[in-house]
Amino acid sequence: MVNTKTTLSKKVLAIVLAVACMVAFTPAIAFTQSANAASKLKVSPTKATVYVAKTKTIKAKGLSKKHLKKVKWTTSKKSVVSISKTKGSYTKAKGKKAGTAYVTAKYGKYKAKAK
Repeated sequence: MVNTKTTLSKKVLAIVLAVACMVAFTPAIAFTQSANAASKLKVSPTKATVYVAKTKTIKAKGLSKKHLKKVKWTTSKKSVVSISKTKGSYTKAKGKKAGTAYVTAKYGKYKAKAK
């Protein structure tokens, strides 16, 4: 038990408690902010027709520029549509043959699809 009858003891105890709270709650606050940022991941357009041998630019949005640079792109059917790059704020989808495919933007565990 800490003797809190002296002013110095009270000040030291207050400082120790303040530092403990900062150490305990800072990671939780940082995680909440990054999770909120990532949950806003969207793609534009969400639906598009891409003709064979033509391209369409698909952009990720809703994140900071720093996070947009880390977005990863994939396609559900490489035989139907190819993508120009697999990382960054945008990609270009090129039609290869008739069919339906999704182009997915992913940041962490969050993702958004364009059909």
